[in-house]
Amino acid sequence: MNNAPVPCDVLLINPPYVTLTSRIGVGHQVPLGLLMGGGALIDAGFSVRLLDAEVQHLSIAEVVAHVRHLRPRVVMTGHAGSTPAHPTCMEMFRALKHHFPDLITIYGGPYPTYHAREILATHPEVDIIVRGEGEATAVALLRVLSGAEGGEGTALENVTSIAFRPARHPAHNNAALGREVLLTPERPPLNMNDYRIGWELLDQNNSWDLYQCFGMGRAVIVQLSRGCPHQCTYCGQRGF
Repeated sequence: MNNAPVPCDVLLINPPYVTLTSRIGVGHQVPLGLLMGGGALIDAGFSVRLLDAEVQHLSIAEVVAHVRHLRPRVVMTGHAGSTPAHPTCMEMFRALKHHFPDLITIYGGPYPTYHAREILATHPEVDIIVRGEGEATAVALLRVLSGAEGGEGTALENVTSIAFRPARHPAHNNAALGREVLLTPERPPLNMNDYRIGWELLDQNNSWDLYQCFGMGRAVIVQLSRGCPHQCTYCGQRGF
């Protein structure tokens, strides 16, 4: 890591949760959800960096060191394996809040979308949750947090598809748990043709070669869903 600080508005972190498939050699998936949100933020004029702590097998302490180096105002995280990765996300956010109390922490993905109220009621290390598809929501949210003009208004209450504690400003971790949690109205499904994937975020760290598949060289494993009509009991995609 270069010693010179490289500040950014938003640091996207793929948490240091290593999946079973990665451990047995199938390969690491690119953090597609973060890249999609990152592309929208870049196009909206924000400086964005990506830290893939999963593919680099970083410790929580090493994540903290990267945040100190990059000095973002906002950290956003989420994970494709959302439910099993949740404890790791919370451990990471707790460490970041301990070292950087004014850091704004934003959490997205399937698990926080379903359990936003419960998470905010029990985890002070999370400031805001993005619910559902996050491309437009991330841009509207960052415009509010940065005081930028345009978008959905100047207050968090006007940003659709988020959850937060209205009793406090999200930059200050000074509220007791159990306070009111506000869920704003859901955003309609996005037209994905209006957004692009921020592939250049992987170029920042020359990390393309870290994404391998079955030992056959560099590869991008793409896994996504916008819901499903079937009612399988082991899967939650029908809820989206």
